[in-house]
Amino acid sequence: MANAGVDPTVIVQDMIDYRGTSAAALVTMVTRGFRESVSAGLDAAAKKAAAMSC
Repeated sequence: MANAGVDPTVIVQDMIDYRGTSAAALVTMVTRGFRESVSAGLDAAAKKAAAMSC
């Protein structure tokens, strides 16, 4: 993979800076709370995994 070892935030910023179709989608998702939604989903998954391992 060409981007192996590269910080994902750098990759996303590169796509946004290009200002293409991916940029339009990413900017809209971030503006509408994408980061918060993903964070909440990951928190829920971690809590469920912890509960299942007991």
